[in-house]
Amino acid sequence: MANGAQFASRPAVAAGPLSSNPETWRIELGGRVQGVGFRPFVYCLAKELGVSGEVSNRLGTVRILATGEAHVLQEFRQRLISDSPSLSRPSGLTIDVQATEPFESFRIRSSRSSDQASIYVPPD
Repeated sequence: MANGAQFASRPAVAAGPLSSNPETWRIELGGRVQGVGFRPFVYCLAKELGVSGEVSNRLGTVRILATGEAHVLQEFRQRLISDSPSLSRPSGLTIDVQATEPFESFRIRSSRSSDQASIYVPPD
């Protein structure tokens, strides 16, 4: 983890029923996020904060669908970068609010090799 943080470095937030107006965000992250334990990190962070949804590898990116209260999702988004695994270098974060039914739990989806690659290569 960055700055020596651990997965369970902060007190867990009790996962209870979502408010009557939960939001679902689609979060896409590029950079070095594959092969460095990023999906298990996202899973542990989501469980700690009481966020439901899923995380999956896409070719070159990680996609997260996260359901929770807006202030919890803001902390989730911030900690995806600040507490990320030490070998990762997440970048290019994008967020879209989704009109979808809230998720009941959080899961790690299997990688899909059928997706088109979306890999950023910086200029020399």
